[in-house]
Amino acid sequence: MGKYSRLDDNPVHDTPAKRVLAKLKMTPTTLSRALKEKGHKTLNASTVLRWGYEAPRGRGGLIPQVYHRDIMAIARDRAVDLRADDLLFV
Repeated sequence: MGKYSRLDDNPVHDTPAKRVLAKLKMTPTTLSRALKEKGHKTLNASTVLRWGYEAPRGRGGLIPQVYHRDIMAIARDRAVDLRADDLLFV
């Protein structure tokens, strides 16, 4: 297991994965379910959780671009102020 087992365990830096989950008030499980409803049938909660893990085990906080459009749609559906900048390191 890596140094950080959950997305919120690393207080050093803010990542897009942590920002999106926090703004949407969702867990990796609920976000993966919402993305499955948008057509990402093979996505599971452990994949979403790994977005927050450091490389090589994870993606270092980056959310794959293939999910960006649907994450923004989920935010609109939930009336959450999520901007494109929230999905990137800026």
